[in-house]
Amino acid sequence: MKKNLLIAFLNLGIGFISFGQFQVSMTNVGSQLTFKVKPIVNTNASFKVLEFFVSYPSTTPAFTYGTIVENTTNFPGMTDFTVQAEPEAGGFKYDHFIYTAPAPVTTPKDYLAGQEYEVFTVTLIGAGTVDLAVVHKEDFKPFYLALTNGQDADISTGNPATYFYPVTLVTGTGNNTVYSQVLLNVPLPVKFLSFYALKNGDDARLSWTVAEDADNKYFDIQRSTNGRDYATFTRVNALENGKNINTYETTDAVLSKHGIKDIYYRIKQVDKSGGAVYSVIRSLNIGRSTAISLFPNPARSTSKLVIDVPNATKAAIIVRDITGKQVQLMNVQFVKGINQKDINVSSLPAGEYNVTILSESLNQTIKLSKLN
Repeated sequence: MKKNLLIAFLNLGIGFISFGQFQVSMTNVGSQLTFKVKPIVNTNASFKVLEFFVSYPSTTPAFTYGTIVENTTNFPGMTDFTVQAEPEAGGFKYDHFIYTAPAPVTTPKDYLAGQEYEVFTVTLIGAGTVDLAVVHKEDFKPFYLALTNGQDADISTGNPATYFYPVTLVTGTGNNTVYSQVLLNVPLPVKFLSFYALKNGDDARLSWTVAEDADNKYFDIQRSTNGRDYATFTRVNALENGKNINTYETTDAVLSKHGIKDIYYRIKQVDKSGGAVYSVIRSLNIGRSTAISLFPNPARSTSKLVIDVPNATKAAIIVRDITGKQVQLMNVQFVKGINQKDINVSSLPAGEYNVTILSESLNQTIKLSKLN
């Protein structure tokens, strides 16, 4: 069942409660979207619920959303924004952005009339471009925007034609009237298909594969020694070979010079329009000597074994439980270089396992944790 589309604000006056009126806007810098609100009157407010819909043509190339980053400076305590796809209608797809119970009510804060306040940012990941719109329908079916305070009193502008800024477009008539704020030709950056980090002696060998590479400009390869703060240590330019899917590699040499146990990597991809998107984060244990990893680990259903082998070879992948009992066996053919093999652990009980790779030239074991 759809949740009501609400943004809740509580405005505290002296001896009485007054309610500010808020407008909503969506802007973009490259592929990064920013959602904002702007009060018409000075307001001391707390958010209880925020829901709205973004539409785009059904013919739009497939894309996804990156991590939603809430602005907790503007909205203290805000967390757990989600987005879900809704059914197509009239040649358009609709994505439903939701901040609602059991999400906590944010801490009250003063908001000044006419000033914009960023609610959150999110990066689009895909290929090509997309025309987006924040939309509201006169009868609230099937998409809408509404504003309420903590007592569920409506604090919208009272007129859907002014719900959005800087310009609200109005189309249709009667209950079929649609109000929207539109962004055209938002670029969709490259999509990461994979990213792996493997030990190679005292070096890290980084390999990643991307789709929709035609609009890519370069990759900044970033390193962290604490898992929080990242800095670029090298740049890899796009191949620009006309292919849709490309694989890239680079090396981070002499890991032992950092004097730490674990090291972390991520990739910042920048497209020709200036939009950027980040890969997942990979970590390496500097003390581990083998060029082998499992992603994810721990795993619930499938873990991908990634191994760098010196020569093509036939091998066996053996999974054993903590008693040494063999619970899974796969015979595989490895090519020279980095290989990837899926290990399906969905039917295994939760616990610890050893994954061993055996061939004429290989005898390596790595631990795997299975989650419920």
